[in-house]
Amino acid sequence: MLVLFEAWLADIYPNRKHYKPPCLLVYMSKGNRAQTIPHVEYEVLKEVLNNIPLEDLYDAMVADEASERRFKSGAANVAKLIRNLMVRRQHRLPYDHADYKQKED
Repeated sequence: MLVLFEAWLADIYPNRKHYKPPCLLVYMSKGNRAQTIPHVEYEVLKEVLNNIPLEDLYDAMVADEASERRFKSGAANVAKLIRNLMVRRQHRLPYDHADYKQKED
């Protein structure tokens, strides 16, 4: 899964072929293993939200104030979608996970 994730990052950021997400490497080095598919999905979403820089995309897409406003709004919308996907998986995380939350009825 990590290899697929790194290949996906290399496709998005060709200038960052040796990009190693620091949070993911620290998390994996602690000996934690993927316990469920939703656990892996949650960690991948968390990594995407927290550690993928958008500076190159910003530089390519923003030319004036209007395009900057659109970019910021679009990036905020995507971040909100990712956070929503993460919240929907929190109740399915392992019980000892720091982000685990019991499902509300």
